[in-house]
Amino acid sequence: MPKVLAVSSFVASGSVGLRAALATMAAHGIDLIAMPTVVLSAHPGHGRFAGQTIDVGTLEPMLSALEANGELADISAVLMGYLPSAAHVAFGCRVIAAVKSQSPQATIVVDPVLGDDPGGLYIDVEAAKALARDLVGQADLITPNRFELSYLTGRSISDVATASAASRMLSVPHVAATSIPLDDRRLGNVLITPDGVRLAPVTRSHHAPHGTGDLFAATLVARLVINPDLTSAFERAVAVCEHAIAVSGNKPDVALASLRWSEIIPVPSHALATAT
Repeated sequence: MPKVLAVSSFVASGSVGLRAALATMAAHGIDLIAMPTVVLSAHPGHGRFAGQTIDVGTLEPMLSALEANGELADISAVLMGYLPSAAHVAFGCRVIAAVKSQSPQATIVVDPVLGDDPGGLYIDVEAAKALARDLVGQADLITPNRFELSYLTGRSISDVATASAASRMLSVPHVAATSIPLDDRRLGNVLITPDGVRLAPVTRSHHAPHGTGDLFAATLVARLVINPDLTSAFERAVAVCEHAIAVSGNKPDVALASLRWSEIIPVPSHALATAT
């Protein structure tokens, strides 16, 4: 069975962070090593929540024990998600180094959880700076939304062309950017690679439940573990999120239990010859 290591948030109720990753990996027959950076009752967007950050002093011995037991061998991919402090970002860098020492073939995917429109940053500024400075460059693939791509590059992102140009500024070979404006009715998911740019447009939704970004990143990782065709994985991840939004209705979180994985048809993307 393929194996993925994920570092992110855990909620007792809901569909964000590791909850989305666990469901996605299980649906694809992938074993997940899940390391929580925070443990909460629910996503803070619910208003009332409780829990705590998991101190790096607790996570470090966990990593050492996993390494000593040989659990970091034969890992296919690492997924970095919610890292609430600069210390957690540094820990994420150590996780990548530890995995690479035993599984040099592992694909490193960073979902740079920084913030979103319209609220902006929702992690500590020092954590955001550390993530941009120290972690992003270690990734084979990152999955920022429009706000996050703008923050990482210091560029205004208003369309596919500006998203593509900004992505080329990063020292990351592959960028899968989401929520890029197209027009009043559509948003774009854009895959930027050394070989070109691909666009998968989707209809704007009046309600996007919590967890769609986590689901997108987890699906990308799962599909890449099964088949290293990035375009195919990208198209599948877009389709899964579209399906998730549709079946979730007005629920505050993605209805993971309602996803009909076998029925999801990939959303086709198309190459953009003029985008750079």
